[in-house]
Amino acid sequence: MIASNQVTRYIGATPPLARTVLCALLLFGLNDGSFADDKTANTAATAEKAERCISIRSIKQTKVLDDQNVLFYTAGNRNYKNHLAYPCSGLAIADSFMYRTSESKLCNVDIITVLNRMGGGGTQGASCGLGMFEEIDQQQLDALTKKPVKQKTAEQ
Repeated sequence: MIASNQVTRYIGATPPLARTVLCALLLFGLNDGSFADDKTANTAATAEKAERCISIRSIKQTKVLDDQNVLFYTAGNRNYKNHLAYPCSGLAIADSFMYRTSESKLCNVDIITVLNRMGGGGTQGASCGLGMFEEIDQQQLDALTKKPVKQKTAEQ
């Protein structure tokens, strides 16, 4: 199947004493969790909402955000952001990709291939692994797809 935005059915050394103290803290569990950062908490919350696969039949449209993020619009007004494990060279510029699967689902273990369109034909570009499918709400979708508005200056 082919998916595109237009037709989408398809460090440094640590001093020995400091190292010993750090190891003791970690070993004896003196960290009460107060040092956990928000990013770790957000990652855990995101992982809970993420899905390994989505039904190919439910995909209505896709939108390439950049070389590492793709939106999947599916039936039932469910939207997913897929954050690829690594940047996929040329994905944002080509703005289209294809995938092949023997299943009726597209999963985090599947590979997408960039489609470089030229004239009436095209060539295949980089192939990249998908990530987990994170379900996003309308507010998140709007934030991801909102185009920056140019601010008028006093001179205009």
